[in-house]
Amino acid sequence: MCFSAMVKRDMKAFGLKFDGHWIREDIVTFERRSAENPKLFPPMRDRIFQGSYAPVLHRGKGSELGITPMRYGVYQPAFIKDPKIAKAFNARRDNLTAAYWSEAFEKHHGFVVLNGFYEWVSVNDLVKAGIVKISDIREQFARETEERKQRILESGKKYAMTATEKKDPRFRKIIIKFEPEDESDLYVPVVFTKKRLEDGEADYGFAIVTDDPQHEVLAAGHDRSPSFVTEEAVLQWIDTKGKSLSDFQKVLDEKPKKFFEHALVAVNG
Repeated sequence: MCFSAMVKRDMKAFGLKFDGHWIREDIVTFERRSAENPKLFPPMRDRIFQGSYAPVLHRGKGSELGITPMRYGVYQPAFIKDPKIAKAFNARRDNLTAAYWSEAFEKHHGFVVLNGFYEWVSVNDLVKAGIVKISDIREQFARETEERKQRILESGKKYAMTATEKKDPRFRKIIIKFEPEDESDLYVPVVFTKKRLEDGEADYGFAIVTDDPQHEVLAAGHDRSPSFVTEEAVLQWIDTKGKSLSDFQKVLDEKPKKFFEHALVAVNG
């Protein structure tokens, strides 16, 4: 899965590379909603979490390449009535033909441009692999605990350690940031769905397609990562007409060579 990600929002750069442009009615609608209800429609930022909005490039009307603000997390298919089934924000490559994705896969494809991504990983795995020292982990957790303590005390509330903070650091998880060693962009395929909201206008939700991780991501203790493809392949991904499942799998195989560096990140980092 992808816990959160750093998304590129430079529209001028998109225009130079892909000749894309904001779909005007979509950006106007989003900006109005965000101004009226920033909690439900948070302004776009560089780091996205589930529920955040990001610029998604896709084919708009007239097959032109358009850019629409979309929520990170797809709207579920209408046939799903069980509220316990969580909204998905990652779509496993090997599960794209599942009924859950029937309103998105092979119908509504786009892509985001990422600079890096974040994952929760096991401290024990990191230490065993020799990637970090347990002393560094202890120091980071201690800093985070102290920072949280100060925030609570400054607000006038009573401080108490959480159950997680009391745990042995070896049995906790920590956030790792992965980014390409050469600082290059990642062209990441997504699928998306649309829903009519109470105001009658459409809102879009997307899920990042994930794949088996590269060796250095797996070594850091995570078994999935965002799929990424070449610039040429990502344009093939968004052109859905006349393609079969095998065609899309071939597109997802078009991976540029990347090596990912990683770093420890504070929970709020």
